[in-house]
Amino acid sequence: MTEADPVVMKLRQRLLADRKRIEEELRTLIESESSESAGESMGELSMYDNHPADMATETFEREKNEALIKNAETILKRIDMALESMERGTYGICRECKERISSERLEALPYAVTCMACQERSERKT
Repeated sequence: MTEADPVVMKLRQRLLADRKRIEEELRTLIESESSESAGESMGELSMYDNHPADMATETFEREKNEALIKNAETILKRIDMALESMERGTYGICRECKERISSERLEALPYAVTCMACQERSERKT
């Protein structure tokens, strides 16, 4: 697939839109994280005043937010890699077997770097 390919151009537009959306989500998550941290520093003077269940909820929410941030950053990196491979003319080629990745797979996951067979093989190993 070349960048002039209409399917690739459509997927490129989708990747760019996804990138913008995820960047906005990431910015919101980071702002939320920093505002919660600021709120915590201005809150109770002693953690002993808080109920253990409240502390557990706060810990869970903080860890969930951190996981969402990490996931968004990972997806952004994959999107950037896909956009770079489009520019190099290597988009849609499996990094494992060097065969073409099906258009159905790319439509479902435009930043996929492996074909279904190699992905399944990789998942079975782990």
